[in-house]
Amino acid sequence: MNLSVETILLYTIAAGFLAIIYGYFTGKQILSSSPGNAKMQEIASAIQVGAKAYLNRQY
Repeated sequence: MNLSVETILLYTIAAGFLAIIYGYFTGKQILSSSPGNAKMQEIASAIQVGAKAYLNRQY
């Protein structure tokens, strides 16, 4: 397959643009979803505390 530099550059820019669009819509969907019931929020809080403690210990 014989692709020119311009063609490769065009595909690269198009792929980056599509990735940005995908990230925008995926983020919008995640942020608009329900945070869950009280038990799920309690578990999420425990995970956040544990992750923060781990990172503080590492750095």
